[in-house]
Amino acid sequence: MSELFHKYMKKNVDLVIVTYLPNRDQLKKGIESLKFQVRNIIVVSNGPDDFSNFGIIYIHIPLNENLGIGKAQNKGIDMAIRLGADFILTADQDTIFPLNYVENVLGIYEELSSEGRNIAALGPIFRDENHKGRIHSMVRFKKFGLAKIHPAKIPESVSHFISSGMVIPASAFLVIGKMKEDFFMDWVDTEWCWRAQKHGFENLQIPTLIVSHELGQYTRSHLGVSITTHSKTREYYKIRNAILLLKDVNYRTLPIFIYLSKFIAKSVVVNLIKGLNDYRNLKVVYASILHGIIGRTGKWTF
Repeated sequence: MSELFHKYMKKNVDLVIVTYLPNRDQLKKGIESLKFQVRNIIVVSNGPDDFSNFGIIYIHIPLNENLGIGKAQNKGIDMAIRLGADFILTADQDTIFPLNYVENVLGIYEELSSEGRNIAALGPIFRDENHKGRIHSMVRFKKFGLAKIHPAKIPESVSHFISSGMVIPASAFLVIGKMKEDFFMDWVDTEWCWRAQKHGFENLQIPTLIVSHELGQYTRSHLGVSITTHSKTREYYKIRNAILLLKDVNYRTLPIFIYLSKFIAKSVVVNLIKGLNDYRNLKVVYASILHGIIGRTGKWTF
């Protein structure tokens, strides 16, 4: 593999990182973990963020308002493609990457693509810092929903994974398209992965690459049940966009139907339980279901 590997290291990899009112110290650590691994750092700000004193060379695309994760990612992806990127690495503002992350991913990409594999994206597995460092399982659709898979070393073809850490060949966007902007946030990365599979691509997770990431905001007990809590706005998008996906003819398979139905039911019940302490969660349930049914997309103000 070494000859192919060293040849591939000449490829241009650009980082696209989307921010919204970030923790500046954490963001800086994340960028510093990648600054010697990529050609360009493209920061797309979904808010009034100023990073002029970071001391790190980067390209800044200020949107000055929150236009959503999909639109912001697409702005960065478009910039990277215009600058001639061969690969695009997408990252969240709270993710810190290990040394040689990009090098390892590209080496695996070259090895597998040389075998004829059609790869849309490669990424790590995740250690959830909000759940005592628990390693999140990889997932793949089975006959009746999702199956968890736990390979030790070999990259695994999965149904979807989160966008932070995805390394995507720029050429893949020409076939698959870019991120779905009208979802605003949540399910954007999942929908893109599913769409990639519809076009005959694979999404690969690499179990030997582990990245720490904060999934959800915190855990709280409701009626004796431990529940991961997101903001109320985030809960709205999670339910609404799941309903929109459930209605999408492109994803009408039994496993996806079962998976989305279970997710929606669980999310609605959780928010109804939380509504016992905060009536605003009931508004989340009402608005998300209504808007999902009537097909309302885009931004929602709580």
